Amino acid sequence: METADLERNERGGTAGLRAPEAISEPIREMKVSEQLLDLWRGPGWQARRSSKTLAKHPDLRIVLTALRARGYVHEHHAAGSVSVQALEGHLRMHVPGRTVDLKPGDMIVLERAVPHDLEALTDSAYLLTVAWHDEMPALSRGGTGAAPASLANSGTR
Repeated sequence: METADLERNERGGTAGLRAPEAISEPIREMKVSEQLLDLWRGPGWQARRSSKTLAKHPDLRIVLTALRARGYVHEHHAAGSVSVQALEGHLRMHVPGRTVDLKPGDMIVLERAVPHDLEALTDSAYLLTVAWHDEMPALSRGGTGAAPASLANSGTR
């Protein structure tokens, strides 16, 4: 069983300790709204960005992120297919050839390796899902237990 016990700040460092929690169980139920409240109340929120991995499996990662207004995730690409679902606020994503505004209930899905960035126009929250293809080696999926670079590469404008 893997556990998540550290909150990440905008530089990928630890902002505070959290109680260990199973994130790779075969079946896991949770209230995303409660998880988000915990992020907003935590010390990482003061650093513009706070994230929590909700599920981590060899082929799938689900990350809940709260991003303060004017917070920015610099351009990057992911090793797997990605979905970003806006839960709160107003996000703007730049992808090749277009700009996409995401408000609560909106989602964008990107094939792997599509370059993108993300900015919060207001205090926002989103659910990031990364799914790796079977043919991808475990190392490119963060098989060492580390998050892929695309999940850790962020900051503020």
